[in-house]
Amino acid sequence: MARRKNHQKFTSSRRPGGARRFFALTLVLGIMGLLGLRAFQLQVADHNFLQGQADARSLRTITVQPMRGMITDRNGRPLAVSAPVDSVAADPVKLAASPTRFRELEKALGMGRGEIQKKLKRYKGKRFMWLKRQLVPEQAEKVDALNIAGVWLKRDFKRYYPFSYMASHVVGFTGTDNVGLEGLERAYDEALRGVPGKQRVLKDMTGRIIERVENLQSGVPGENVVSSIDSRLQYIASRELYTAVKKHKARGGSVVVLDVNTGEILAMANEPGYNPNNRKGVSARAFQNRAVNYTYEPGSTMKTFTILSALSDNLVNAESRIDTSPGYLQIGRFTVHDHTNMGMLTVSLVLKKSSNVGAAKIADRLSNERMWKTLDLAGFGHAPGSGLPGESKGRLPNYSGWKRSEKITMAYGYHIAVTPLQLARAYGVIARGGRQFPVTILKHEEPVDGEQVFDPKKVAQLTRMLEGVVEKGGTAPLAAVDHYQVAGKTGTAHKIKHGAYSKKDYVGSFAGFAPSSHPRLVVAVMIDEPSNGKHFGGDVAGPVFRNVMAESLRLLNVEPEIGPDSPSIRRADVRSGGVQHAG
Repeated sequence: MARRKNHQKFTSSRRPGGARRFFALTLVLGIMGLLGLRAFQLQVADHNFLQGQADARSLRTITVQPMRGMITDRNGRPLAVSAPVDSVAADPVKLAASPTRFRELEKALGMGRGEIQKKLKRYKGKRFMWLKRQLVPEQAEKVDALNIAGVWLKRDFKRYYPFSYMASHVVGFTGTDNVGLEGLERAYDEALRGVPGKQRVLKDMTGRIIERVENLQSGVPGENVVSSIDSRLQYIASRELYTAVKKHKARGGSVVVLDVNTGEILAMANEPGYNPNNRKGVSARAFQNRAVNYTYEPGSTMKTFTILSALSDNLVNAESRIDTSPGYLQIGRFTVHDHTNMGMLTVSLVLKKSSNVGAAKIADRLSNERMWKTLDLAGFGHAPGSGLPGESKGRLPNYSGWKRSEKITMAYGYHIAVTPLQLARAYGVIARGGRQFPVTILKHEEPVDGEQVFDPKKVAQLTRMLEGVVEKGGTAPLAAVDHYQVAGKTGTAHKIKHGAYSKKDYVGSFAGFAPSSHPRLVVAVMIDEPSNGKHFGGDVAGPVFRNVMAESLRLLNVEPEIGPDSPSIRRADVRSGGVQHAG
């Protein structure tokens, strides 16, 4: 009985253990079967679905910026070009996960400690930010070598200006996003930009592009803009203006050179200037294109148009006599002064010697409407329409509100405001025999007709008078050009400071054309606030005109019209003196 009981005990104790092992084995085999089935499903049945999900996480559609068009001078010399560079971008979410890498990234980019953390705060929740634009190659190599997740290099373009300081106000510049901000870059931004393209790309986990999968939309490169500027003349104008402003310790100045036949702006220089390749620390004043938006009272350069008005109405001719004694003229409580008593003058001498009293007496014979119409037809009070941004139309009040004193002062260049470009265009109308013409900053080689607004015979008389200004005894012998006859006029005007005309702040100017018998170029020069002793237009602006005109005519192969033995004005006459200091 004992053995039976033991056997029963033994038998009963083994049965439960076997059941457990069988159950465990069955469970394991079941789980393995399910895993195998799932693996088969993942590898075979759901392969396409999962592959699509993986691709969706790494496939991106990106915008591809096109190459910005060039800006060139009229002869194809580049004034603005784009060069490919690298910029560094980041995914703020991914980059934030690598705080231990911030400092080495900051060092590679030349950033201060903590700058990346500040950027991440600003872009919290975003998936894109620029860390630094337009890297130098060494920086790009360092960033690439760091291999930080969420940081990648992105192809970009940097604008470069080969002529630097020289043509900065005409060409302008772009921002870091290659959007034009000033000058031609701004005026023709849409054409220069082109049309962006789109691509589908495959990126790795760090954000780098590892494959360009598909071109969704082809980009269109920006158009080139061919300016009217002749870089040779631009260099001359910039050099001469810079020299004059420095010599006379002036606040600034402008030079404009126009082609009389086509209306093209061949040169436009301004001081102060700036280097568009490095604008750091440049004052806002330096960005101003004074030639198109700096308005000033032009002084005696307006006497030309006062006399043209009187000639047009047959009120005077070149030999009409004007009594300027005793050197001043009382208009109510207002007094017009000459610097000296010039006595009896012909109209021609009124212009040559720049008599304020003479101009005032001529203007007194004119109706308000007649005088206003002459100025209006010459282009004053209208934006020139050159194609450059920021053009000012100046100030030409309507004649209906003029007082007698206002008309009188306008006769010699006060109570009216002009820009250097307006002044150049107005003298261009004289150079063209009284025919208006459009001005342009784009190349346009074909001659333009324009409307005939003044009698050619009257304009011819006026031109002969203007020739006398640069002769001995005139106000601008320093503007005379060897072997070419110049016709032009000086201007000297007091500036308004603190609500009153200053006794020490002036604008000196000269505008004229040459050769006067068959004009090719108009040059207008303005020197703002010369402070080194001389301030008359003939002294500060005349020499700039002479040098710019002389070299420009030579470069353009304009045939001389005066031989070396001509009795007309020669440099020897200039050295001998005879400068009449007025207007």
